Amino acid sequence: TLGYEVCLSLTKAKIGQSSFVCLGRDPFVGTDPVAIFSLLAKDTATKIILYLTETTFATDDRIINWIAANPLQPVIVYVADNPTKEYAELNAAVLTAQEKKERFQQAGAYIVESPQYIAGFIKQKIGTNL
Repeated sequence: TLGYEVCLSLTKAKIGQSSFVCLGRDPFVGTDPVAIFSLLAKDTATKIILYLTETTFATDDRIINWIAANPLQPVIVYVADNPTKEYAELNAAVLTAQEKKERFQQAGAYIVESPQYIAGFIKQKIGTNL
């Protein structure tokens, strides 16, 4: 739901989206988030990559490494703190939201603290020709 809400807010702010990929907690078997990032990076119409994640997404380490190795395209990241108790046990095995934000930032990503700030952040930091 968050992804759809962010897309709507970007559309209302007159910021276009070339693609929207939702992996969710149960991605299709064989879907590789890093491959999706690579495809987006090769698309000349893609000006930025916006990544919405949670503390429990285990693939984030691979994405952090991809961002560090591919600094040509801006990546904006929002890390939602784990919103459900059903994943509370996983929090012991993964990074906290703050730790993930720091790792993404160290890799070169921009961090947005709330979904409501994404459109404004894009216009302010990245530009309005999107």
